[in-house]
Amino acid sequence: MILALILRLLYIGWGGIDYSDPDEAVYETIARNFHNGNGLILSPCRRASFPPLYPLFLSGFIFLGMKLRPAIPIIQSVLGALSCLWIAAITRLTFSSLPPRRHRALMLITGVMAAAYPPLIFYGSVVMTETLFIFLFLGGIYCFFKREESRFRQRWLLLSGALFALGVLCRPALLPVIIIGPLWLLIADRYRGIKSAACFIAAFFLILFPWQWRNFKLFGRIIPVTTQSGNILYLANNPVADGGTVSIKKFLDAGIYHLGNEEDELIYDRHYRRQAKIFIRANPARFFVLSLKRLIWFYHFDLHSNFIGFSVFLWLLILAAIIGAYYSRAYWKKTGFLICLIVAFTSLHMIFPPEGRYRLPIMPLFFILASLPILKISVRFFSAVRSP
Repeated sequence: MILALILRLLYIGWGGIDYSDPDEAVYETIARNFHNGNGLILSPCRRASFPPLYPLFLSGFIFLGMKLRPAIPIIQSVLGALSCLWIAAITRLTFSSLPPRRHRALMLITGVMAAAYPPLIFYGSVVMTETLFIFLFLGGIYCFFKREESRFRQRWLLLSGALFALGVLCRPALLPVIIIGPLWLLIADRYRGIKSAACFIAAFFLILFPWQWRNFKLFGRIIPVTTQSGNILYLANNPVADGGTVSIKKFLDAGIYHLGNEEDELIYDRHYRRQAKIFIRANPARFFVLSLKRLIWFYHFDLHSNFIGFSVFLWLLILAAIIGAYYSRAYWKKTGFLICLIVAFTSLHMIFPPEGRYRLPIMPLFFILASLPILKISVRFFSAVRSP
């Protein structure tokens, strides 16, 4: 944790906060609109186009009269460091039957990897959702696993459902957990599965309810999180899509897309969802090819990273995680859940745009799965070095 905090603060001091992204301005605009009493809106025609939690997070600092830079990067550095504790704790719970000495070694491996992983350091310095989302996501996993070794299992499940729901209100990509979580509880908890699943679902929807009720009052229909799903689906599936990162300018120049800032957001979203479905139905083979390209892009298999060594590191990490999943078959109740989350995130971004930063939340899960083979290799290496 200390290593993670030092690296993140050093990066900020080195000039990391000079970077700016268009999404930063969006979140800041929503936060200032909320602070000024206009509600959690981007504009009068975009009242639910972005999830509410991160703008609320920013508005707290605005209320206190603090400048978002460097206040947010510093606070996010702390959250990033605390996430390393979540990762280490999840590692211990995942391999709970191993001897304490092995626990400490595995926790050290995953904690250090998370502390030093460059993209996690970088995104802690920008005013974007990644760091807060990862903190909530990992906290939800920790509480989900903690239920098995606690007398207060229902309380841990309530807390897990609440943290996952907060994660959804930060990034809607976590929505599949409302299916994965209860199903896994029914499988892993057996006769207690129904009660466990009920607690998880109740907490999840209790946290989501205020935002959904607000949207229902505004639009007269249920909107789980945002009004952008159709728009984003079309950005990934259109006549000039190439399976890589989304360039709005390219689509605007091609004349197949417009920003629609003055249109009703529900009509706008419905229009592009319909256009995406038309494209997919008319071009099933191309949709399949685009999905494979998005998978390749999502994991840098095409070496699109500016630093080739980083893509190679990803390949080796994924290979180690696959080997680790095989080695950890005895811990399937934990590792199986982690694998389901990885598959869900990956599948989602084979359909929707595969921006590289969208992979960040599942990288700690790869660290955990890879830790076992990394430990085995390390032990054999040091044994060979010490032997005469």
